[in-house]
Amino acid sequence: AAIALLVGVVLIVVIWQERQVVPALAVAVVAAALITPAIGHFVYERFAESPYETLSTRFDQYEVGWRVFLYFPLFGAGPGNWIPTLNRFDFLWLPPLPIHDVVLWTATEVGLFGTVPYLAILGSTMLRLFAVVRRRRDIAARLSLAALLAMMVTVLNGLTDPTFREPNVYLMFWILVGLSIALPLLPPSAGRVLLARRGPAAVAARAGRGAVAT
Repeated sequence: AAIALLVGVVLIVVIWQERQVVPALAVAVVAAALITPAIGHFVYERFAESPYETLSTRFDQYEVGWRVFLYFPLFGAGPGNWIPTLNRFDFLWLPPLPIHDVVLWTATEVGLFGTVPYLAILGSTMLRLFAVVRRRRDIAARLSLAALLAMMVTVLNGLTDPTFREPNVYLMFWILVGLSIALPLLPPSAGRVLLARRGPAAVAARAGRGAVAT
């Protein structure tokens, strides 16, 4: 999330030339510095005192998963078959857990046949959203930037955590894909029309209609 937010700030400043975000970012940095002493001990324990197996198990999973992929490169071991396949190929006595890398996990179960389309969905989604951000600055572009950063978080988190198949993450993933298709189709005036409906003119218009009806 931190990496994605930093990318978002860079895009806002470089592409949209909205440098007023810099003071707000400075305030956020100061606020983070103020609360750091309160959470510093927790952060230290999470990273410095975490069990060695937190990383070693992941690396061992990658090794076994890569071996499974090389054995079933085209179509994989079958959707949902990682755990049974792990029991066959595990030579490191790993716990029966999913691979903590979404791309490798996908590759072991559906091979290149499924992994290439998955990567294509990721790439095309982010490219479509970035194209809106690069061309426009209206509400559609700002929603596109939010969706782009959310997809970046999904991808980066998936490099070390297999939460992609959790229902809430899975649902959000396809919502982001849908937004990448819908947002570029919005006309440039869509945001202004939406805001106009909520503004004083809309209130006056509704009042006028009410008086006419009376």
